[in-house]
Amino acid sequence: MMAETQRRDADGAAGNTLPAFDMAQLETLNAPRRRIRVDSRQLADGEIFVAIPGASGDGRDHIADALARGAGGVLWEPAGFAWRAEWRVPHLAVPGLRARLGEIAVYFYGNPSADLWVIGVTGTNGKTS
Repeated sequence: MMAETQRRDADGAAGNTLPAFDMAQLETLNAPRRRIRVDSRQLADGEIFVAIPGASGDGRDHIADALARGAGGVLWEPAGFAWRAEWRVPHLAVPGLRARLGEIAVYFYGNPSADLWVIGVTGTNGKTS
């Protein structure tokens, strides 16, 4: 499905609109192990490295390390970054990667919480104010 995704804040108010991205493109990675990692140090051979820029560090700076550890593919944020030709591994630029990480995880792992029951139990022992 390819459509713009509108993010919502905790109160449900519309936020930034993410560029269109077709989740089926993830199949082009064709990685031997369908597991994703955001920490290149924990990466096992054949897993997919997710290179996300952050406040104190940039995961894209660790792509070479991930490849040396046997990454089977790389998902990376394209804003302000260019893929190097010498990195010969299946890869996919994902605009708004950090915001899409949840739906990417659902794509790879499914959505087990959709089948769970949620029960809330509240109570008080005395004054509640």
